[in-house]
Amino acid sequence: MGFENRDVIIFDFGSVLIDGDLKKSLLQDPRIPNEYIEVLNKAWWIADNPKFTETCTKDEYIKEVMKRVPDEMKYYVPVVAEISLSNLNILPHTYSLINELRKEGYSLYYLSNWDNWSSTELIQNGKIKRTPSGCPLFIINS
Repeated sequence: MGFENRDVIIFDFGSVLIDGDLKKSLLQDPRIPNEYIEVLNKAWWIADNPKFTETCTKDEYIKEVMKRVPDEMKYYVPVVAEISLSNLNILPHTYSLINELRKEGYSLYYLSNWDNWSSTELIQNGKIKRTPSGCPLFIINS
């Protein structure tokens, strides 16, 4: 199956289709001291080990982040995990854009470098779902 005669658009999730601004969410949450937000936000994004993030569990991810913060901030890492998923919202333009592109006949695909555990939780809470074939791409529920 070739793509030479197909109109294909590939989207990222974060800040394209979904508002994933963790720092903004941390600033709005009264449980996190403001002076810890920069360090916690930076430590949360484990981009230096993609093989780990593709296969880790939530607990393993939290333990890895805890290694990256000072002792006095470790208590807040599970809170950051909760906030990182609970405050994800579909951006206002997402549904209308996707529906319009589908009407125009485009094949649409979504890629994400999100870790496996958060993807699973997003599926469980109904924010996204796996494609019918079960591949690790996602369809935004509309």
